[in-house]
Amino acid sequence: NFMALLPALGVLYKLNKPLALLAGIHRGFVPVAPGQEGNADPEHSWNMEFGGRWTSKRLRADVVGFVTQHSNLKGNCTFSSGCNPADVGTEFNGGEVQTLGAEVAFSGLLRPAKGWRAPWKVTYTWTNATFQTAFQSSNPTWGRVKEGDLLPYIPPHQLALQAGIGKRRWELNVAYRFTAKMRNEAGQGDDDRFTDAASIIDLGASFSVLKWLQVYATVNNLLDERYVTSLRPFGARPGMPRFVVGGVKLKR
Repeated sequence: NFMALLPALGVLYKLNKPLALLAGIHRGFVPVAPGQEGNADPEHSWNMEFGGRWTSKRLRADVVGFVTQHSNLKGNCTFSSGCNPADVGTEFNGGEVQTLGAEVAFSGLLRPAKGWRAPWKVTYTWTNATFQTAFQSSNPTWGRVKEGDLLPYIPPHQLALQAGIGKRRWELNVAYRFTAKMRNEAGQGDDDRFTDAASIIDLGASFSVLKWLQVYATVNNLLDERYVTSLRPFGARPGMPRFVVGGVKLKR
């Protein structure tokens, strides 16, 4: 039998009507999967965040920094990571890992004219995750790790822009997503292969024919951007090409 204590605490303090400060901390835990024959240890972490929030009738803004400190990061061998088939399901110790990051988000609703609505949102996230210990791993996405190596497949920069326009029964939305290139294996500098940076535009539209009937259409990757999203398990894997979906929604 095993018991894990997972405390958590969150605080929100209002300085005045629109502005508030926030902070939180909680304990993370991932147990070792049943049947492991190696020396894999459970994953333990402390996750902390702190920042501020501005809320008004037309605008909401969040600025939040976060820190995650793993005393032991646990990795899993899967087909998609390119593991030896005989090792699939095996779990690995990743030692100490520190993740630093920040996220800035702004959103609002414009009323350009009577009956019109124009929602919008901007989000940017920066993430830096590094190994704090050196080790040699048979996990192919880690390999020979040195202290300070960046974790693979964690984009350092992500940006999302969303905007819409609508009136009564119809609505049109456009979204832009940018994801920076990611490492294929733990390391530093440009001594490794990377995925491609990707800039994707999605489009969506809907129209309410009746109160209970709505038709819609979406186009993912509108410009048919071609990019490599992963280099595992066996070479380059492309991102999703242009994809069109249409449908009908019934509402009660």
